[in-house]
Order: sequence, then structure tokens, then C-alpha cells
Amino acid sequence: MSYPDNNYSEPATIKAIRTYYQFLTRLYLPVAAIKAAPPGGWPAITRKTFRALGKSDTVVSLLANLPYPSQDGCDFQNMDEIEVAGHCRFADWRSQVPSNEHSNSEDIRREVGLVTEGQVWDRVPPHVVGLTTGGREKSVMLLDMRRGVVYWLNAPTALVDHYDGRLDELAPTKVRFEDEAWEFAGDAAMWSVQGFFEMLKEEFRTLRMVPVRTCQVLDVYTQYIGIEELVTTFQAVFRDQGWPEKADGFNKDVCLAEVQRKVEEFFPGEIAFSEHLGSDVRGTLWGETI
Repeated sequence: MSYPDNNYSEPATIKAIRTYYQFLTRLYLPVAAIKAAPPGGWPAITRKTFRALGKSDTVVSLLANLPYPSQDGCDFQNMDEIEVAGHCRFADWRSQVPSNEHSNSEDIRREVGLVTEGQVWDRVPPHVVGLTTGGREKSVMLLDMRRGVVYWLNAPTALVDHYDGRLDELAPTKVRFEDEAWEFAGDAAMWSVQGFFEMLKEEFRTLRMVPVRTCQVLDVYTQYIGIEELVTTFQAVFRDQGWPEKADGFNKDVCLAEVQRKVEEFFPGEIAFSEHLGSDVRGTLWGETI
């Protein structure tokens, strides 16, 4: 599949992200956790406040009008951001506004870029922006507003292989741009914006990504001791509660309460469980020894 220039639509991108969040509120996210942009956009996100980041006007316009996740209604407040995919936190760009417009622009670009664009931050062009936060420790997903695609730079190999060869929008394409301007993407997997978020929905429908609480998500790709048994147990809870066959009548509160009961069986006490999850390692992505 080819992605020509000028294939980006701000309304379509906002809709894809908004409907993805709406989907997640049916499964585990509190409705109150998603904050819609006010008419005219978020006042803190403007060309002036974002000048130091060196992003295009198209990027700033999108960021000013996106919905963002918050901790409102979440059952575990000891996290910087809530997870909206397996071990993945989407960036709340309202909190990335440079606090001092007179600060060194290069320092600001580096600080924000490392968090939202990972190690390639200094090669990311102005029309590309990070969707996630966390840098190397988390998923790096970049939205290209010239081609209208999302690059998942460190997508799990097993995930890419699972969708590879499909004949629909869920199938990834490997980056093969000759232009040096896209060198930052390497050989990352990419999807159309719509296809990317539909793929993430499918991950939740099939429980390859499975919520643990209202702000935390595990997946089948992360490797550390005990993860497989955890994921299998939580998957069984969701299936027993009717997900996804009874999605319209699915009671997320009942389901998550049962998941928490299972959590306590594995790790008595919330703190112990949180510390255990905090030691996760994506061996499949970085080739580290587990």
C-alpha cells in the first residue's frame, strides 16, 4: 500500500482518536478520563507557545483540537498518564507546553522530543509528531501529517507478523521511503491513521491487550517473569464476562472488580503488584536477556 503526500485530514484524525477513546471507555477507561477540546481548541496550545518545539502549524492545530486522557475517575493515581494500549501512554500535549518561552529552543526540543519521539527526536521533521510519552521505555508512535500515516517505531515483532498479509486496513506496511527526510522512521511498521486505531481496537477485542485496572494495560508481547500466567488469567475474566461477544451489554465495572480480585490472589496488596509491573522488560523489542 502506498501513502502519497497530502493524504492527511485533521477532522478524520481527530475522529479516529476520539472514537478510539470512546471504544476504550466501553472496556475499561472511565468516561470522565477523556477530555474533549473546547470550542476553538486548547488555549495553552498555540503557535506561540509551541514555537520552541519547531513543529508545523498543521501539527499545532491538531494538538490543539485533540481529546486527551486524564486520571479523572481512575482507580490508581500513582501514574503520570493512563495507559491506552499495552504498556503505552498517549501524550497529553497540554502538559508539554514549554514553561518558559525564553528557554533555549534546542534544550526544549530535546527534552520534549526524547519523551514523545524517543531516540530519533533530532531527526523527526516538523510535520511529524509523537503520539506517545515515555521515550525508550514505552512505545514510540509517530503521526506523519504529510502522508497521513502512523509509524510504530518499536512495534512488537509478533504484533506486526500477526497482521502482516491481511488484505484490509489492519495490515501494516514497512517504511521504504527513498527520501532522506523519512530516514528517522527506519524500517518501522506503518498504518493509515484510521487503520492504526482500528488495529489497536482489534488488539483489545482479541484480548492480546488486556486491561488490569482503569488506567493500566498488559499485553501478550511484553516479557518478564510471570507475565504469561497473568495475561491468561485476566483474559479468562474478560471472556467469562462476555467480552467481546456481548460488547454492547458488557459491564466493565464488574469485570475490572473481578480482575482486581485475581490481582490480589497473585500479589496481595496493590503496591506489590504495581512494583512487579514496574519491572517489565520488552525483550522482544530490544533484544535484552530476560
